[in-house]
Amino acid sequence: MEYFKKEIETISEEGLRAVQNEKLRLLVKHCYKDVPYYKELFDQNGLKPKDIQTVDDLVNIPITRKKDIKSTYPFGLMGVSLAEVERFQSTSGTTSLPYPLCYTKKDVLTLQEQVARAMFCFGVRPGDVVYQSYGYGTFLGGISVDLGCRGIGASVFPAGPGRTALAMHWLRDLKPKAISCTPSFARHLATYSMERGIDPKTDWAHLKIGMFGGEPAAPAVRKKVRDAMADGFMYHEFYGTSELFGNSVATSCEYTCDHSELHVMADHFYLELIDPATGKRIDPGEDKEGELVFTSLSKEATPMLRWGTNDLTRYSRNALGCKCGRVAHPIIRALTGRGDDALKIRGALIFPSEIEDVVTKVEGTGDGWQIVIGNSDKESLQELIIQVEVAPQHKDDHEKRGLIRKYIEDDVYGRFSLRAVVQIMEPEALPRYESKSIRIVKQ
Repeated sequence: MEYFKKEIETISEEGLRAVQNEKLRLLVKHCYKDVPYYKELFDQNGLKPKDIQTVDDLVNIPITRKKDIKSTYPFGLMGVSLAEVERFQSTSGTTSLPYPLCYTKKDVLTLQEQVARAMFCFGVRPGDVVYQSYGYGTFLGGISVDLGCRGIGASVFPAGPGRTALAMHWLRDLKPKAISCTPSFARHLATYSMERGIDPKTDWAHLKIGMFGGEPAAPAVRKKVRDAMADGFMYHEFYGTSELFGNSVATSCEYTCDHSELHVMADHFYLELIDPATGKRIDPGEDKEGELVFTSLSKEATPMLRWGTNDLTRYSRNALGCKCGRVAHPIIRALTGRGDDALKIRGALIFPSEIEDVVTKVEGTGDGWQIVIGNSDKESLQELIIQVEVAPQHKDDHEKRGLIRKYIEDDVYGRFSLRAVVQIMEPEALPRYESKSIRIVKQ
């Protein structure tokens, strides 16, 4: 077994806890002294840095959420001077104005180490070519993969998002070993290429590693991507949020990737899985769904204490002791969904990824699908409208179109006890997304 940083990756649970506690004490002092938001939060709750000595003490600090930091825009989370900032990134701005997040020179090097560790675990080695399709600009995805390649000594082809017509040729001709992109773009790219005479199984046979993230992917989508690729292709995943450190918070290994489970990089991110109903921690071994709450133990410029991600998941049944050797870095399951994306339909809480799993499993559907909510409030919908493309080969088969509609309606009812309105659309009628997909639309 090879590791990028063997000592910390294979550290014992006891050793890891000592590292976490030492980092936490320094972080808390930094936050109280240098970050206006946390100074005010501590003072309001009667806390001093001396009160937080171990990760067990974190429960005394209120969870920070997006609504809490809106009023601190633009620099209320900054813990360094502007002269110490090497680069800015920002949140996506899907629920509010994009929030600027800062990186010192040390932060950039830390990010490089995190992503290089993840990519090395995936199988990227010095001299390999990585086809990079995440976005650049203020989005962290693209630059983080570039940094990871630099840390390993791999070559990056910085295509960025989209350019599908060129991508299918570049993936054939440049012979990259790995690709980084969203799952939906990988699926779209494979379908697009096959329709134009390029077979990923043979023309992209050298492509062995997929490094996917940026959006939740249903199990059926993961299977579609795997099935489109050559034998031996490994579907690896990144998980993260902009507010923490980007896409390197949790990543798969060779033993978890087939199960869509992820190791938290626990020397950099302390994980709490919080029961939304009680606010209490869920421990490894408890099969309960909770919200991911993270403390960024290594961030200088814009550190986070107990950041509430609004993302829901569970611990793996075997959360500790992985055969890959990362025995103390806990394993979480694939995300159920992001709370911001949840739809409440006549009392039933549904995530787009759950609808995606239904749609993708039905034979004869195309790549495009979306949920239409009209002008309604996402929290009080009375009707679930799903638009689904029919595959091109079934365009004129009215019987097949009827069966697709019936199978989706029946499966939705079976899973959620909810009647859906399924509208079968023509091939290519719905938008294609070459970065993060938009699945909930107003019409």
